[in-house]
Amino acid sequence: MATFGSSAFAIDGGYSQSFGGLKVGASLRYIFVQLHTEKITGYAVDAGILHSIRKNIHGGVSEVNLGVIQRSATYNPSLPTRLLSAISYRFTRPTWDHTVCFSAEKSSFVNGPIFRVSSETRYNKLDIRLGSHLSYKVTVLSCVFGIGLVLFELHSGLQVRSR
Repeated sequence: MATFGSSAFAIDGGYSQSFGGLKVGASLRYIFVQLHTEKITGYAVDAGILHSIRKNIHGGVSEVNLGVIQRSATYNPSLPTRLLSAISYRFTRPTWDHTVCFSAEKSSFVNGPIFRVSSETRYNKLDIRLGSHLSYKVTVLSCVFGIGLVLFELHSGLQVRSR
């Protein structure tokens, strides 16, 4: 009788600093993966910048999973590096606010760019979130409705994808 076991562990530490309307942050992650009899370790760095362009406009860029992971005799893993950028605008009124966000991503595991558009509208205790994800051969549309109660928020959503 054959047996198989696997486990994984990651620990992450980060630091961020604000310089007026500019926020900069980075994190370092140690990765350990055991697949049956093989053990693989690695390190990854994430770094990002968020800039408040105006009171209600924010833009950011980040690079995720820059690092190394060791190879084993039969397994040659790679970290899924990602370059992300986004810009958001927030409309505010006395009883409601609405935020819309546009983002683009380049991932080492996806052919071509990934584009996302999302919005969040809050009116009193009601919360409506809409999102879309467009990439090569994959389209995702999602919608989440929520309500804020006294001690917690309750959300329910629906997601439709092409693949």
